[in-house]
Amino acid sequence: MGNRMSDMAPVVGFRVLSIDEVTNMDLVGARVYDLNDEWIGEVSELLVQSNQITDAVIDVGGFLGLGEKPVVVTLTNLSFQQGENAMGDVRVYVEMTEAELNAMPAYE
Repeated sequence: MGNRMSDMAPVVGFRVLSIDEVTNMDLVGARVYDLNDEWIGEVSELLVQSNQITDAVIDVGGFLGLGEKPVVVTLTNLSFQQGENAMGDVRVYVEMTEAELNAMPAYE
């Protein structure tokens, strides 16, 4: 993956945020999108080591909250973007497809 996801160009109407600009409250529950701007899940939890957030647990797939699969993705594989509108919701982008995430081992 050579480049970090934080180098990803912003989606129209959004701006890229650094990890320092987002809070746990912004990220937990944030919707996760693939590079085609398709919604594929949401962040359910953040993993911390030595007071640093290292990974995000993303719940992928499922329907109406049932059958979701939690997988762990390192922060360097994510891009954080915030809407430029008044609501300014934070979105998380991952450089993987829903199928690729579903193929990962489930987080216990």
